[in-house]
Parts: sequence; C-alpha cells; structure tokens
Amino acid sequence: MFESATEIHPPLRFPTPVRGLDAIIYERNIAYLHESGYMIVGDELFDLSTNKSVTNTLVEKALSQRIGCLDLTAAFTIGNGPIQIIELSSPCQENSRRLHHHLSQPHHAANLTRHIFFHIDPCDPRSNSYVRRILSDPDNLEMLENIYMGHMDTWPAHEIYVPSETLSQHDAACRTLGLRNLPCIYSDGNYLSGYHPAHTDRLLKKLHDARRL
Repeated sequence: MFESATEIHPPLRFPTPVRGLDAIIYERNIAYLHESGYMIVGDELFDLSTNKSVTNTLVEKALSQRIGCLDLTAAFTIGNGPIQIIELSSPCQENSRRLHHHLSQPHHAANLTRHIFFHIDPCDPRSNSYVRRILSDPDNLEMLENIYMGHMDTWPAHEIYVPSETLSQHDAACRTLGLRNLPCIYSDGNYLSGYHPAHTDRLLKKLHDARRL
C-alpha cells in the first residue's frame, strides 16, 4: 500500500486518541498500526464523544504538511488575487474544464491566485500533449484557454519538449496531495474534490470572508 511513497515523501505517522494506535498516512490513504503489531487498513475511526471523524482530522493534518512542502513556483499560476488556491487539474477532463471556466468568471478571478498542477492521464494520449503544450507555449494562458474550451480536441497529439523536471514536479504534486476525484482545490486547510459549483462558491465565500476578519 505504501511501497511507492518513498519516491516522493515517506508516509506520515500520527498518534490517535486510542492508546497504542498510530495512524500511517500516505497521500489520502490511511492505515492504523497497533503496538501489538496488528494493522487496520482503510477503515474510518470515529470519536463517539464528539461524533467527529478522527480519520478526516488526521488526513487533513497530513495534507497541510504536504502542501507546505510544495514548490509553488513550479505550478502554472493564473491571477494575482489575495486568495491563494492550489488546484489539481487535467486538461482532458470535462470537470476540470468546467471548474476552470467557473473560476475564470470575473467575480472569482479578481480575488484568486490559482497555482495549478496538471495531472497527465496515462490512459489518454491527449493528456501528455496538452500539458506539454500549455507549459511550453510562449502565450501559455491562451493555449490553456484553447485547450480547456475544447478547440484543440481534434488536433493530433504531438510530443512537445518540456524539461523532465517540470513534468516531474507536476506529477509529484498530484501524487503528494493525492488524486481522488479531479479537479481538486486546496486552500487554507480547506479541500474540495470534484466539480460542484455551489460548494465551490461557498468555499470561495468562506475564504473571502476569512480575509475580512
């Protein structure tokens, strides 16, 4: 389960409220290791006194640590607004495209700085080509818009040179934060997975209101 974790980061280990039971977290995967040597994989741990998920708390704690290690200068950045978000996106995926269009609306775009890390889908040959086109084009924002609007979906896939280190940084960010349901947004301890316009608007309002306090 955690064998490939050392390629980027070792798994994180946190104590739980249960004596002798530690949580081991890689990306958004979690297992529990008891001092007796028994391991529980994949189940959720609840605190019945508070009716809250211990698992979610620990995963979000690990996620915050991972985000702190990211090199945001390697991301594809759009905007210079006061609210910083980290976004995992796939140029071929419809929900990633929908989220991009949603966040590009003027009332959102003016408030956001979006640090985007692209996921290359190994099952879609266009994905590699699209990411390379965006990262290599001199007018890369226009290229991103053309791709996310679907204007290049009929173009043949081409292998365009991009430094391997750049692609590795995007891949590492996606694997470090964990891929569950693209697109993903992370900001100030908040996490949103998938395309949900109403949830996205509520999250952005929450982040905006927090800055005004």
